[in-house]
Amino acid sequence: MAAKKQVSIKLENQEGKLVEYKAGKIMARTTRDAMKMYSEMEQVDKDGNPVLSEIEQLDMMIELVAGSIFKRVDEVTPEAILDGIEGDKLTDVLQTTIMGAMGITEEDIQEAEEGK
Repeated sequence: MAAKKQVSIKLENQEGKLVEYKAGKIMARTTRDAMKMYSEMEQVDKDGNPVLSEIEQLDMMIELVAGSIFKRVDEVTPEAILDGIEGDKLTDVLQTTIMGAMGITEEDIQEAEEGK
């Protein structure tokens, strides 16, 4: 069995330097929290419109990363995420971090897209 990749996130600190934080062990509750979040984000109303706004979905992702995946790392807070990641990279960083915590790699995603 391949070694599991360590989940990490890089945030710019107040001095403008990138600091990498490692999540440590990812417990089953975190995986469940991620699955629950994605289930809630997929809900639509009777007209097929998303129930949650984009900002609500973004806030859920930030809270999952800070409050569950990195809950043992005091420096990783919602504020640190919002202030430490460039706006155009935020969603990608959050999704990559969450997928990593669920044990899903970039290779897994690529294989699924290719139908392997």
